[in-house]
Amino acid sequence: MIIVTGGSGQLGRVCVFDLIEHGYDVTSIDVTPPTDPGIRFSRADLTDFGQAKAALSMIDERVEEVTGVVQLAAWRLHTKG
Repeated sequence: MIIVTGGSGQLGRVCVFDLIEHGYDVTSIDVTPPTDPGIRFSRADLTDFGQAKAALSMIDERVEEVTGVVQLAAWRLHTKG
C-alpha cells in the first residue's frame, strides 16, 4: 500500500494514476475526494494534526503493510501559459 497525501490535487492525481498503472495499491488522503470514484480515499485536513493522525491510523487498521508515503499535500503543479 502506498499512501499519497494530497492525492486529489493536480500533482497528486498524476502520481496516484501513475502508481496504479504500475500495479501499486494506493490510498489518497485529501480534503477533496478523487475525481475517479474507484480510488481508495480517506478524507482529512492534513494541516490539522488530529485529522492527519486519525487518517493514518485508520489506514493502519485496514491494511497489513504500508510500504511508502508520497507527501504531495499543499504542492502545486505550476505551468507556464
